[in-house]
Amino acid sequence: MTAKAVVESLISRISNFHLSKEAQREENAKLIFNLCSELKGCGTKLIQLLALEEDLLPKSMLVEFNNSFNQVEPLSRIKTLKAVNQYLEKTHQEVFESFEYPPSHAGSIGQVHDAILKSGEKVAVKVQYPFVQSDMEFDFKLLRGVAKATSQKLIHRTVDEVINSIILELDYLKEAKSMQAFYDLREELGIHCPKPYKDYCGQKILVQEKIGGIALSSIEPDKVNHDDLQSIYDFFFKALIDHRLLYADPHPGNFLVGEEELGVVDFGLVKTNISDETIELLKVFFSKEVDLKETRNLYVKLGAQIEDKDIKDFEKGFLSYHQALHKILTGDKISFSGKFKEIRALRNVLMDLVNRKYYENLDTEFTMIHKSMHTLFFMLARYRAEITNFLK
Repeated sequence: MTAKAVVESLISRISNFHLSKEAQREENAKLIFNLCSELKGCGTKLIQLLALEEDLLPKSMLVEFNNSFNQVEPLSRIKTLKAVNQYLEKTHQEVFESFEYPPSHAGSIGQVHDAILKSGEKVAVKVQYPFVQSDMEFDFKLLRGVAKATSQKLIHRTVDEVINSIILELDYLKEAKSMQAFYDLREELGIHCPKPYKDYCGQKILVQEKIGGIALSSIEPDKVNHDDLQSIYDFFFKALIDHRLLYADPHPGNFLVGEEELGVVDFGLVKTNISDETIELLKVFFSKEVDLKETRNLYVKLGAQIEDKDIKDFEKGFLSYHQALHKILTGDKISFSGKFKEIRALRNVLMDLVNRKYYENLDTEFTMIHKSMHTLFFMLARYRAEITNFLK
């Protein structure tokens, strides 16, 4: 199917999904998934984000979209090995004692294969799709065309997020460096994190330690151990607040459970060296009492250009977001069950705020943190998590 045909069919299916008769919905959901899979990077990332919007999507669409975390159509064996040899700049037989096909996982911009190094270590090999970077600009145009053509507001809201995340995830050398940072802190964070084998990593290939566990995305919400959800919550915020590391891709396919420690994989979306000012401002959001003048000063340090004429509007907007956040983070115990409406309201307030002119030069790490936090909250709501809150 040509790219144009993919997009035309995708637009038609998404736009009319809620108008379809019940008997047609399951078929439409499968077709949407298959069409997005053909677009690989952009399409797959889109449905991964949509899959977290549990309360807005029909069940038939949700079931199919959940496959996006684990079951995207992979490259053929021949194309895979050709890419591996090209990325390694040597044959795969020179590096690996064995290299498994099909892949254990195929995702938005690459696929993962089990392998054994010549030295005997079991590894996971992440191989980027060869066409992702060359097709990226064209795919972005296609994805924006989908958003423009459909009346689904949910699609509109996620397109820019998809595009931004794809760009950040393309450099596997950067991901290896980010993985190493989390690996070095694995004991403090209480996680099992794979070790990167840097000698075999490149911009489009990543060789890492193979770790055990079951992807959270493959477990039904009512069968998830709430201790695992607590571990995810603790990991995300301890990494951020105590170590200035943002894990910006908290999707259920990236967490492995069933072992003694929580397994965390996929470090393509990571921000390191978060500024002191950003952390201080984050703590203000978590506090019940706030000093608006001091809060405004922190925003200014992060690049906001708030003039005297903007102060009332700024204070109103900040308090709106602060109140929306505390409708979710309620006391020592937080129940995320059924909180989709509150989380969506929080996200909408943020999107409204960052469109203010005086926020034009605001450090992007601020928005990245809050968007990642919203993604985490959506996931916890999906699994009806009951969390002990240390953010006070």
